[in-house]
Amino acid sequence: KQDMGFEGWVQSDWWALHSFAAMDGVDQEMPGDATGVAIVWFTDENLDTLSDAKVDNMVGRMLRPMLEYGLFEPGNHVCTPPDCSDDLYEATATSPEHQELSKEMAIKAMLLLKNEDNVLPFTDQVKKIALLGAACNAKQDVEVQLSIWDKGSYYNIGGSGRVIAWDPVTIYAGVQAACEQKGCELQTYFGTNAREALTKAEGVDVAILCGGTTSTEGHDRNSLSVDDEDFMVELAGSIKAMPVISLTMTPGAIVMPWINDADAALNVFLAGKYTGTAFASALFGDSNPSAKLLVTFPVSESDTVRPCETVFPEICNYTEGLYVGYLALEGIPVTFPFGHGLSYTQFEYALVGSSDSKPACNGAKVCISAKVKNSGKVKGVEVAQLYLTYPDSAGEPANQLRGFVRTDGLEPDSEAGIDFPLTERDLSYYDAETRAWKLATGTFTVAVGASSRDIRFQTTFTIP
Repeated sequence: KQDMGFEGWVQSDWWALHSFAAMDGVDQEMPGDATGVAIVWFTDENLDTLSDAKVDNMVGRMLRPMLEYGLFEPGNHVCTPPDCSDDLYEATATSPEHQELSKEMAIKAMLLLKNEDNVLPFTDQVKKIALLGAACNAKQDVEVQLSIWDKGSYYNIGGSGRVIAWDPVTIYAGVQAACEQKGCELQTYFGTNAREALTKAEGVDVAILCGGTTSTEGHDRNSLSVDDEDFMVELAGSIKAMPVISLTMTPGAIVMPWINDADAALNVFLAGKYTGTAFASALFGDSNPSAKLLVTFPVSESDTVRPCETVFPEICNYTEGLYVGYLALEGIPVTFPFGHGLSYTQFEYALVGSSDSKPACNGAKVCISAKVKNSGKVKGVEVAQLYLTYPDSAGEPANQLRGFVRTDGLEPDSEAGIDFPLTERDLSYYDAETRAWKLATGTFTVAVGASSRDIRFQTTFTIP
């Protein structure tokens, strides 16, 4: 509020306070009732210690946006808590436009992680497909999810922020619909016995293995494995006569001990209603994958920072500082790196130069300009990424993501100019002692490429 000029109100997470924090900037404690391990801090007694001016400031921060956005004049959209269930859960809030947007987002979110010998997309010679694994036809029990607030699925997370996918398209339904149009047939097995699944793969042109896991609010995942990992490992290692395609639905990073036995791999992060449609679109080449990983897929859980296992009120001491995520895995082998994502085409990069005078770089301290060319045979989209290494004196981790540009669809042999404006804030580090951002001085190294470990060119510049 003081340093950033924030004019809204600050609300705690549920049962997150450990003291009466009104003078520290908290305006509202949630949810306001005690539990077996949490107490209420915003009591009448504690609030009476505040001045009227302070209370008016806290309440005013809440009322002003409510008045601004008409929340006191909602028309017919009124319910009296706690009798709001029908308004929350029985209303139809979607539209054809929303459905199309949901489908588009799922298709654009599809990650092509591996594609040996260009086994994807399927050609016209692929006539018989084996679809293997319970996750290929995972059901969505909406009633169970409505009755358990933190229950998730392979289509949506659990917890208060979830949007439950109603009647989602399974991988099976998506691939089946595509085969009806393209003239292929499916042999299916929706269990978890690898030997039984192997018999269903006999005589097919390609075998698809499905896996998945989910996540929820308030709990760490038990592991980074998919739910049927043993099935995936045994089956992928047993199939020798045809290409193996791995399809996974995940809430984040996973380990993939079967990946060396898979010829190709697609992953999507809990994509909602059109999950199966998106997988089928990528498999058959109706869309060209362009998404990039927002996390690293490690080789082993032992390579990652383990969750704290202490129990409240004991304190968790996380000592890794800035070395989290991909920054903590620098120099360590990974399955798929941060920023990774393949395409059915190829892209070439070239450095154009650096300046601060281009219109796209208005306000930048330094601007890196480059060209990306589609050197392959089909139209595609690339997401170019800029990673910055600070001068040693700043004490910052190397190769920090400081910009990315998603190109428009590029036809073969066409190219696009891209700019990465680096502002003074981008080139600064946080000084904990002064509680302020400081511009680093010295030589910076810029690395631009298709992922954090697929760097296409490097350059340097100096801030005096």
